[in-house]
Amino acid sequence: MKMKLYSSLLNPKIRSEFKKSLLVFGLVFLSVSFQNIFGQTVSIANNADALEGSATPGNFRVSVASLSDFGTVTVKYIVLASSTATAGVDYTALSGEVDVTYTAFISNALINLNTAFQDVLLEGTETVVVEIVPDGAYTLGANKTAAVNIVDDDTATLSVTDISANEGNGLVFSIVADKAALFSYTVNVNFQDGTAIGGAPGLVEPEDYNNVMQPINFPIGSTNRQFTVPTLNVVENNETFNVILSANNANVDASDTAIGTINDDDVGNITIEDITEIEGNKMGFRVTNNILVPNAFTVTVNFVDISATGGDVDYKSDPKTLNFSGAAGQGRNFDVDTYDDNLIEGTETFTVTLSSNEALVDDSDTAIGTILDNDVFRASILATDNSATEANTVTDTGTFTVSLDEVNSTGSPITINYVVGGSAVSGTDYTALSGTVQILNGQQSNTIVVTPINDNLVENTETVIVELTAGSLYDLGNSGSRIGTISILDTDTFTATIEATAATANESPSTNGTFTVDLGAVNNTGASIAVNYTTAGTATPNSDYTTLNGTVQIANGQRVNTITVTPINDTTVEENETVIVSLSTGSRYTIGNPGNAIVTIVSDDANVARITAIDATAAESNGAAATGEFTISLSAPNNTGSTMTINYVVSGTAVNGTDYTAI
Repeated sequence: MKMKLYSSLLNPKIRSEFKKSLLVFGLVFLSVSFQNIFGQTVSIANNADALEGSATPGNFRVSVASLSDFGTVTVKYIVLASSTATAGVDYTALSGEVDVTYTAFISNALINLNTAFQDVLLEGTETVVVEIVPDGAYTLGANKTAAVNIVDDDTATLSVTDISANEGNGLVFSIVADKAALFSYTVNVNFQDGTAIGGAPGLVEPEDYNNVMQPINFPIGSTNRQFTVPTLNVVENNETFNVILSANNANVDASDTAIGTINDDDVGNITIEDITEIEGNKMGFRVTNNILVPNAFTVTVNFVDISATGGDVDYKSDPKTLNFSGAAGQGRNFDVDTYDDNLIEGTETFTVTLSSNEALVDDSDTAIGTILDNDVFRASILATDNSATEANTVTDTGTFTVSLDEVNSTGSPITINYVVGGSAVSGTDYTALSGTVQILNGQQSNTIVVTPINDNLVENTETVIVELTAGSLYDLGNSGSRIGTISILDTDTFTATIEATAATANESPSTNGTFTVDLGAVNNTGASIAVNYTTAGTATPNSDYTTLNGTVQIANGQRVNTITVTPINDTTVEENETVIVSLSTGSRYTIGNPGNAIVTIVSDDANVARITAIDATAAESNGAAATGEFTISLSAPNNTGSTMTINYVVSGTAVNGTDYTAI
């Protein structure tokens, strides 16, 4: 029997079947043995992602590796907090365990993720992360965690509108989402040249705008974001570029585009300068293009009369055409003929206007052409009323007349300039003069009126001198014809008074008497004021005092002066005598109160009285008495002008009134 078995094994077919049977037996044996020793090994993986609102679930695949031939194991799991999907909102909550029926080697079971829930929220792709938890019934494999994505079927559609702005200001675009997202995302803004040329920051010609990509972040809940595209300010036509969006999230539709239009607000600035020329000369104008213009253009020059007359009267006013290539700094010249005539017209003007055929060219600048007249008037001045009088109410003014040698036919006033001098003070002695006088069109002369100001100051006659000076459209003759003088007469006077400031003079010891004459105000006339007076009194001039001259001078700058009474010491016995000074009329003053004063001259001379008994004996008798007589005499005659009384006393043995009649 052994030989039969051995022979059978020598048959290749029988040997092959035997090997298979032996292998199966061995595996079954090992499976039973390992299962008893090691148990089942469990792992988890993503089997299929889910779509929001879809009836087809996503699922996890739980795999069990076992060396036994069959069996069922309950695998437990949890949903991790790192999941972004919400159970009961985004998917049906999972049970937390799954039974896996296995046979030999590897078997699987699915954990279905039901995502039939439909919302309108833009959430983006969300995940459910599941982790197998340890259990004694199985061993954890290498992959114990898996994630299934729930793909959001909602989309935010972005829109960006076309924008235009003037160059140099920047174009501000808005990106608007039609719904808010519950996640943040980034939109990249890229640019594509149209007629505009892009460039990096620090734009230089020929670049027109900054085309560097701009990432725009949309925070959670945001639906509107802005971005700015800087532009360069340069003269050119309006230009465009394209705005292209892209998003970093599949739930954001960034397919919209926009066009940015750079409006050119600059224009090539052509300028022209004012020109002044004497009539008969050509006027040379120049038109300059100051800024680069991309196109060639022409400028038409026209003329508009102001005071000058075109059409070959004062100047030639035919239009002119100038050609420009557009280059910056390019200039074109043209001449305008003027005509010399013999008319005194004054300065005349016209306007030069510019008109370009290119919209990019600013042709608003203008110029003034000024034609100077080479014909002039001869101006002169005359004091036609050469005196004026100062008074409380001024009625007497002075007048200068300024004349031209012919009627002014220039069409506008001729202004004659002058300066003012003289001894009178402008604004104090007379109303200030302006320094110019205008002779109107159609007139040959005009006047300058000098109006005195009453200042209540006593002054000498003062002068106002006007001298013509150079100006436009006239010249001056000799000095006699360009200078005039007006005199201002003063009507103010001083009020003179007198006072005896030293009212007593003595013959001996000699002291003078003094009269003080006061004008009432300081003399500012520039010369002395002579105040007249007369003398009287009991004193005799040249006998009792030095004769006075009858006039006292009060110098310029002074208010008072004195009259001195100098006594003459004689030996004549006389009473005190008086000198009376009375003010009398004169020029530049009136007599006030007091108008007179007295100085008394005190005499130092006295008489000597003597008494003599010229009949030294008197006798009593019954019939007739014989009288005695005393004689009283003075050492000098009584020239006092009044009776002099001599006093005496009586004594002796005879009794007064008893022995003789009382004396």
